[in-house]
Amino acid sequence: MGNFDNDGFSFLQYFCFTLATLINVVLMLNLLVSTLGDTYDKFQTVSAELDSKEMLSLVIEFESILFWARSEKAKAVRQDKLMYLQRCDLFHDTDASDKWQGKIKELSLKIDGVKDGVIGIQKNVGKELKSVEENMRRDFERIIGEKIIKSQTQLEGKIELMRQDWEPKMKGIMETLEAIKLKLEAQSK
Repeated sequence: MGNFDNDGFSFLQYFCFTLATLINVVLMLNLLVSTLGDTYDKFQTVSAELDSKEMLSLVIEFESILFWARSEKAKAVRQDKLMYLQRCDLFHDTDASDKWQGKIKELSLKIDGVKDGVIGIQKNVGKELKSVEENMRRDFERIIGEKIIKSQTQLEGKIELMRQDWEPKMKGIMETLEAIKLKLEAQSK
């Protein structure tokens, strides 16, 4: 393994060295594969545009080769015999291009799908939250209203009991005050 002195290595040192060397090779190959995969993905994302540009350059080159077919006289003579039409079809092989979309496009589509799902869930949660808030408000108003009415009824009952209890006492006090008033008037005359 290389040109170095490994005579003094113990079995454990030699084993660790061999294991580290193998792991290093595997890591480097993994790095190479991931780099090539990323490059291939980048190429696949722009392949349709590159194909269209190449087709256009071929059409232009073909047009320049057939310079003799461009004259008006030649067109009039060969109108039915020599006619050509070049067309650049951007969507020529949509089935084949849709089979492999690359990691970037695939992730982009997945993210869009997840985003749409999250937006839908968010709208549903918003509706549910509004519904829960409305129900809680109604329940709160109903419960508070019932408690207020109950408390009001209890207070009215207590006030009535107090009035019934104090009314005879107040009547007695008023009579006593009236008697005191009459005595004071009688003494002051």
